[in-house]
Amino acid sequence: MSDERRRRTPPPKFRPPPLPRRAPRGAQEPYQIQRRPSYDYGDHDLYDDYDDQDNYDYNTRRRPPRRQPSRQPIRRGRRQPQRLKKGPVVVLLLIIFLPVMAIALWGRGGNEEYIPVVILPQDEEREEPEVVGIRMHTRPLATLVDTGYLKLVNRDFAMSRDMDYSTLFSVAPLLPARANYITVHRSLLGAMQSLFAQADGIGPFFVTSGYRDVARQAEIYENSLDRRFVMPAGHSEHNLGLAADILIDGVSMDDMSEHPAAAWLAQNAWQHGLILRYPYGSYEITRVPHEPWHFRYVGLPHAFYMATANIVLEEYLQLLASRHDSLVVPIDGITYHIWYRRPTADGELFVPQDLPFSISTSNRGGYVVTAWE
Repeated sequence: MSDERRRRTPPPKFRPPPLPRRAPRGAQEPYQIQRRPSYDYGDHDLYDDYDDQDNYDYNTRRRPPRRQPSRQPIRRGRRQPQRLKKGPVVVLLLIIFLPVMAIALWGRGGNEEYIPVVILPQDEEREEPEVVGIRMHTRPLATLVDTGYLKLVNRDFAMSRDMDYSTLFSVAPLLPARANYITVHRSLLGAMQSLFAQADGIGPFFVTSGYRDVARQAEIYENSLDRRFVMPAGHSEHNLGLAADILIDGVSMDDMSEHPAAAWLAQNAWQHGLILRYPYGSYEITRVPHEPWHFRYVGLPHAFYMATANIVLEEYLQLLASRHDSLVVPIDGITYHIWYRRPTADGELFVPQDLPFSISTSNRGGYVVTAWE
């Protein structure tokens, strides 16, 4: 061939020699044909046809179908981050929220007539309450006298201990009463004496109910036609001896709410440490309808503050428990400092060091400390 012809003729295309279709003699089955090196040409390479010889069937002498090259473009650059799978996220949310829902539903399962009430918050442990200008120190709780004036007893919180019968006194010799066997706490008796003396012709009033033991309360609850007005045994304030029903002579219970004497009782009871326990419009909190005859002794200054703020005992205890400082209430030249505290792990309570004070359990694990100067 001449040199000129060689110049015009293009070089032949590169074709790799074919691989043997049969195994050489003496080779043991299955015979693996040596693969040629493969170079990266994207999703397909130059030797795709020959790489498939590894799966060559020597019995049928057929090759597997040729693999079609992918049409997707080759992505270069940084590796894309993996997306978060939805499955683990859903499982994690279920683990978090299912126990919360179970606890909420479990609290309602015990009572079919359950209505949410005000729950006192669990205040965090503090080394000492923030009482400005008052020196504090700790005293063993066993050495302090618990008055129980602010003890919360309702449909959700029962009495934690039996009544001290030494504090009960008969009403009949001192005040008009429906029966001679009616007894009340001595503090309540003194408050009603001063209240009846202030009335001086308004009414007239008389006491129709006072202290009840648990057995008597259970009997009244079982025989009641409308249990909205009656508490179960151990859940009534009458079991404390600190509550009394005061009626107007000649006026029925149904007509008492419209009588002017009932309005006078509600407006002046706080001056003697008494509160109208179930005022109108408090059913969602107390879960007891309006009872213009039911009065509870809480003492001063608590009765004054609740009457001024127009709140009930549940709301008052919640207010004290949510404060980090003392509640200051001035009355007639006396300044009262009130705060809510829980006892320490050693069974001690922070109390004033130089001022007179009194304590009362809230029946929720904490105590209301009242000091005055």
